[in-house]
Amino acid sequence: MTRRVGRHRARRGVRAAIGRPAAVPVTAFALVCAAAAVHQTAGAANAHAPTVQAAVAVTPGSTPQASLSGQAEHQSSRSQNRPTLPVVPAAKAVTATPSASPKASAAVRPASPAQAQRMARSMLAAYGWSQTQWPCLNKLWTQESSWMTTAENPSSGAYGIPQSLPAGKMATVGADYRTNTRTQLTWGMQYVRDAYGSPCAAWDFHLAHNWY
Repeated sequence: MTRRVGRHRARRGVRAAIGRPAAVPVTAFALVCAAAAVHQTAGAANAHAPTVQAAVAVTPGSTPQASLSGQAEHQSSRSQNRPTLPVVPAAKAVTATPSASPKASAAVRPASPAQAQRMARSMLAAYGWSQTQWPCLNKLWTQESSWMTTAENPSSGAYGIPQSLPAGKMATVGADYRTNTRTQLTWGMQYVRDAYGSPCAAWDFHLAHNWY
């Protein structure tokens, strides 16, 4: 008994000498370190995890909706950014106006007395007169104007070969009555025909009254 008790006491003494593990006090610094370790462990685990990206599944014969919508938005933005060009009205067609020929615009030059006489003699038949009326007409207009197209009476204003009074009466035949010999002859023969019937009747009246 003495030996067993001694051993038991010896063991208890050893345990007492070694003692129990001391308790570690928990501080705020220890909590921070623990939290940092947990965060690092979680980050390392996520780093090795495979990265998943959103993908559009494309099947044969189908068109990706996401790609089409992206292209439509791109085209829309491009069309909105394009500058608006001004609307230019269509040009109208211009029709060239033919210029008047020099002969049409230029005034007809008066004929000479001899030319006027030949012209008047060739016009007698157009009024139903024979050549027997020519001497009477020649005397009548020689007395009035000497067959000058630009002859003008300074006192009365009578003008031209037939001495029209006023001169504007001859405009019924042509606006060029002041220089066109044929215009004056046409008006004069119409007047003789309407007022007297023939050149000889007009000459007889002129001899009696000094005018016709």
